[in-house]
Amino acid sequence: MAAAAHQVSSVIFDLDGTLLDTERATRDVLTEFLAAYGKVPDAGEEEKRLGQMYLESTTGIIRDYGLPLTVDEYSKAMYPLYLKRWQKAKPLPGVKRLVKHLHKNGVPLALASNSIRRNVDHKLPKLEDWGKCFSVILGGDQVPNGKPSPDIFLEASKRLGANPSSCLVIEDSVVGVKGAKASGAKAVAVPSLQNQRNHYHIADVILYSLLDFQPEMWGLPPFEDHDCAYGYIPDQISGIFLGWAKSKVHGFSKVIVATGWDFSQQTVERVTHVHFLDCSGTVETEPVKLLIIGYIRKLQSANWRNGLSWFLLIAIVQQIKGLSNVKEEVYGALDSFVAWELEFPLIVVKKALKKLEDEKEWKRIIQVIKWMFNKGQGKTMGSYYTLLNALIEDGRIEEAEELFGMVFSRYMEGLPRTFFMRMISFYYSVEAYDKMFEIFADMEELGVRPDGSIIRMLGDVFQKLEMMDKYEKLKKKYPPPKWEYRHIKGKLIRIRVYPDSNPEVAAKGDPDTDELEELESTHLNNELDEAASSGLDRSVLDDAASGDLEYL
Repeated sequence: MAAAAHQVSSVIFDLDGTLLDTERATRDVLTEFLAAYGKVPDAGEEEKRLGQMYLESTTGIIRDYGLPLTVDEYSKAMYPLYLKRWQKAKPLPGVKRLVKHLHKNGVPLALASNSIRRNVDHKLPKLEDWGKCFSVILGGDQVPNGKPSPDIFLEASKRLGANPSSCLVIEDSVVGVKGAKASGAKAVAVPSLQNQRNHYHIADVILYSLLDFQPEMWGLPPFEDHDCAYGYIPDQISGIFLGWAKSKVHGFSKVIVATGWDFSQQTVERVTHVHFLDCSGTVETEPVKLLIIGYIRKLQSANWRNGLSWFLLIAIVQQIKGLSNVKEEVYGALDSFVAWELEFPLIVVKKALKKLEDEKEWKRIIQVIKWMFNKGQGKTMGSYYTLLNALIEDGRIEEAEELFGMVFSRYMEGLPRTFFMRMISFYYSVEAYDKMFEIFADMEELGVRPDGSIIRMLGDVFQKLEMMDKYEKLKKKYPPPKWEYRHIKGKLIRIRVYPDSNPEVAAKGDPDTDELEELESTHLNNELDEAASSGLDRSVLDDAASGDLEYL
């Protein structure tokens, strides 16, 4: 295991919005209270109050809304309302597992909240038995200054017997993160308000939820279990999940759910995408009931639109692998993936093809590419080559030859060498030497220089057929390249130079006769493996070690 980026010995947790989802439980309390005075809460101002000390927050509310109350009068009126709502607060996902895991492994834990200690004590029962895991519990009224002052974290680390620099603070508010960093501790932010994520840049790490927390990153013992089940999805949650769904169209079905925040618009919005694994071809438009039972992973990107790509990728691969070979069923299932997309997800489909190629799912590759072409999408040389290779691997030789003929006639002068290389390699493997010679003749006519592996295959065939005159001509016409070293733009470059009848052209660096290769980035084994995985005969690629192999 790689060394941890940070080493901590103790962990300090905030309470509201970090351990307990009290913000959700008390969300409407202020609205109901202000309604009696004909007032409406200002969402922007209330967001700024998140994490403030009780006295500071209360004074601000009275001032901003012009309430005819003193601080004591406001507190006496609001306290019963909050006390009732606190009883509905639930632990946030991943919290119980993390706290119990750290306690089990002997990591000292503290709870440091800006709430006054009396309020903290009222909330502690909601932590159930694992509330006893905290050896230190502090309220904001137990230190001289509340967050963003570092006082509460300095006091917590002192009572834990730890240096602040060896402590990790987990917070949901900006003021909490500021206080943690001011104390010298490391800080993990789990923002309660997703539209404020850009304000948490001073945190060492920003997470969507504690389901994403990795103890080993901080030198703490790694998790030993995979506890992923929970009862509801709070605002902080973002990621890809496994579960069950009940709907009018599909009935009960296994689903993959991707949920996150879309930051592409002026207003930050939560977006949820559900994919039915057991069904295809029908778009669900009615309400769906979800039972989330497992957390798969976080989204690849903080932006929902980018992070969704991985979700679509695994959904596509999982479903099409289980389909029949009926064209209508396959196309219907694939259509369901793009039904709600404003643009065709070409990058996602290409990644799915790569994954299917890694798993040697040749039939599925053929189906997906033909569906994509039918949509008028992805008609690139890369897609044509992937289809050609899949047809050959699946034994559909006539289709492969027809495809090669079509691509050759349409893109004759711009056809990449890999197409010729693939066909020659296949004909070589099945000893179809006449067809092999035809492809090579086309290459020469078009001026496409054969690489070392093609020369080797042809030479092997000429010797096997005792066509020594052709073998000698081949060797003379395509001798092994020579290497030269030149400084180009400050870098030492190794240039593969093929003998040329016109030395001036070769000296100018004709791209058809010279090939450049940076010394620092030569990975011949990787090229060899990539070529072999694409269907090229490994036995004819051994000359890659000498630098002859090119794979585009």
